[in-house]
Amino acid sequence: MSEPVIVLCGYETVKEALINHAEQFSARPYIPVLHLSTKGYGEMSIHGPRWRSLRRFTMTSLRNFGMGKKAMETRVLAESKYLIQAVSDTGGGWAPHIAKIDCHPIRQSSSFSGTMRDMLVLLCDRFLLIMIRFTFFSKIISGPSLQICNIVPVLLKIPSIRKKAFKESMYLQTFVTKYVKHHKETFNPESPRDLIDYYLLKIKEVEHEMDPDICDTSLLMMIAGLLAAGTETTASTLKFSLVLLAHYTEVQAKVQQEIDEVTKSLRLPEIMDKPQLPYTNAVIHEIQRVFDLAPVAFFHATTEDVKIRGYTIPKGTTVIPFLSSVLRDPSQWDTPEEFNPGHFLDEDGQFRPRLAFLPFSAGKSWRCNDVKRRWEENLGCFQQK
Repeated sequence: MSEPVIVLCGYETVKEALINHAEQFSARPYIPVLHLSTKGYGEMSIHGPRWRSLRRFTMTSLRNFGMGKKAMETRVLAESKYLIQAVSDTGGGWAPHIAKIDCHPIRQSSSFSGTMRDMLVLLCDRFLLIMIRFTFFSKIISGPSLQICNIVPVLLKIPSIRKKAFKESMYLQTFVTKYVKHHKETFNPESPRDLIDYYLLKIKEVEHEMDPDICDTSLLMMIAGLLAAGTETTASTLKFSLVLLAHYTEVQAKVQQEIDEVTKSLRLPEIMDKPQLPYTNAVIHEIQRVFDLAPVAFFHATTEDVKIRGYTIPKGTTVIPFLSSVLRDPSQWDTPEEFNPGHFLDEDGQFRPRLAFLPFSAGKSWRCNDVKRRWEENLGCFQQK
């Protein structure tokens, strides 16, 4: 059985599909390996209403825990001191040395007692091992063998293939399961410590519901997803930023000058300084544009027949937004193939947002159940219990 697939290229095309026709392009295609490995709760496989519910609750819980607040900024600033020291230890400026800096969680800190430091080192060693395993899993899941499983999902009935397909994801899930178990054993509903505790509170609240959105499975997949999507990506972006600035010394000097003028060289820059740091803000945005962290966005699917740019796209069609073509669209950027902070500055040197700045895609998303059902009916997809 063949499935229709289209690739969206260029800003105007991506905008018309994902923004102007957001509802019609808001589905997700059914990808067997991803769906089964995440039990239907992964970012690429979750239902629309359930996705909205989980996203709303997760965002609220993260804010309760400090996301976007001063407490979180304080933690980031404290951690940044170690990065500054790591850069300083290279002797300054030479890109090959900068490229060797480890931007993952700091393993040791002189501010901790000996016992606490040992515990931190143990946790970080395990955490870094998990990140290595996830990187390996990402390469496997995009490799030819598992792509064949997505095309012919009945192959997942073969134990050896199924074991290989889910080996790395199960390793990550096992790690998170042990961590959640420890939280349950030490849980105090009167004093939630973190995001997991907020989830445990909500699970208790909705446990009487039939098939609740917030459950042990969604908690497991949410934590695993945050670990997978929010760690290596951040570390890679930081390292790329440092190496690029080491190459463009004149840009580095202008950023430093602007920060020094605002902070008087007495403190680290903070979020409140952002309006006074237009050039620095422009540099950060341009770094993300050039880095192009996610060349292809999560796949979408159409919820109904839709006509776009003279073509009629059938319901259930898999849609691949090619974000690199947006971030380097010559109709939107003066020098698309060059690093140029001026892309985000107006004539007065003030920061200007750009509509074509889509490093992480745009629009709405939820899973296309009709596509999933057609896969299962025609190919007898193995359903993991």
